[in-house]
Amino acid sequence: MNRGRIFWIVVVLGVLGALYGTYCTIQSWDRIQHPVNEADFTTYYYAWKAIQLGENPYDVEVLWRLAKNDDISRTIQPYFYPPPFLLPSPLVRLPMSSLYLLWFWFDVLLGLISIVLLIGAWHRARPLIPWLVVLAFGCASTIILNHNKGQVNLLILSLVLGGWYALEHRKEVLAGVLVGIACMLKMSPVLFVMWWILRRRWTAVTAAFITGLCLSLITLAVVPWEVQLHFYTKTLPGFVSGGYNRLSVPIDLFGNHSLPDIYNRIWPAEGQGLSSVAQIFSSITLVAVLTGLALAFKRPPADARARAGQMSAVALAMLLVPVYTYEHHLMWVLPAAVAVIESALVGRLSRIWLLFGGFALLCQAINLETLIQLSANYRGDWFIVSELIRESKMASILILFAGTITLGRSGSLHESPRESTV
Repeated sequence: MNRGRIFWIVVVLGVLGALYGTYCTIQSWDRIQHPVNEADFTTYYYAWKAIQLGENPYDVEVLWRLAKNDDISRTIQPYFYPPPFLLPSPLVRLPMSSLYLLWFWFDVLLGLISIVLLIGAWHRARPLIPWLVVLAFGCASTIILNHNKGQVNLLILSLVLGGWYALEHRKEVLAGVLVGIACMLKMSPVLFVMWWILRRRWTAVTAAFITGLCLSLITLAVVPWEVQLHFYTKTLPGFVSGGYNRLSVPIDLFGNHSLPDIYNRIWPAEGQGLSSVAQIFSSITLVAVLTGLALAFKRPPADARARAGQMSAVALAMLLVPVYTYEHHLMWVLPAAVAVIESALVGRLSRIWLLFGGFALLCQAINLETLIQLSANYRGDWFIVSELIRESKMASILILFAGTITLGRSGSLHESPRESTV
């Protein structure tokens, strides 16, 4: 197929993706208002309220009591985000339902910002990138789920993509500041700082470290030091065992797409969290993934495409190793799918990766409710088919992980890149 035809096919798919994403957003807005269901946002709201009242937001009983006082009957999940996430606590002067609806549109804006930043970071001399990014974000069920639940993931994604954009434009201090903020709102982006250490981007690393330190000091104005200490000494260590501050969501919940979930299902624990065997395998996986990436990316990336592959592989590692990788975390798959598909279309990767990347995007487009129903239809005599459907999104993560590592290592001095300029 000639290059011009490929380009226009991708343009049409991108436009269709944008229209579909707009339609889903409008439908989602209509649905969440009747009645208003604050979903995961409830936890953030009552954590902010707790700190405003001088109480410990990491104490689950405090959140339950505050919710009960407001006649909230639904279960409030524990709060386990870093202390700087409590800085917006003055917002609780607004009613929770109003703040949640405002957050919905803030989240939509963050999604658009993420699209612009990813395009800005990767678009140079790569005309397919904008349309593939719009297609990926427009069709992904994870984006709409984040809007619905009032989740924080798009905020973290936009900060990290801002860091990618800044780094591609040789603004290492800005990159460090943005990723440093992301790390202090949710700990997992620290893997990108580790990638910078591997690449000896010391300016970005230093900026990220100083940003984290300054944010912690600023947070003292809102969050007392003993509450911050509680997070780092009691809440944070529980992430290893799966005891996310007494989170009541079962690890084997349908929609958990992490490798520790597989270990948990093979070696289940009697109570909450991972069993000792599952913990051991999870720790081995963490070390293996980080070591494997360090060895695979020992040499600097040959160019912008290889750099995109390496950054995307790090993003996918953030999904594979935690105990919980729920549906709303899967937006980190989207840059990887774009990088792999674009590189396959221009010949940097084998065309088989176009098939794999397309499969990954299809998996991300199927919403969780549909996946649950499809899996249930084959339960019983077709148990293996049911399990394959259940784990299809995790399979797509693993496939893209292999693809991004291949891309991250491509174009070296020992290879002759075959890509065209589509």
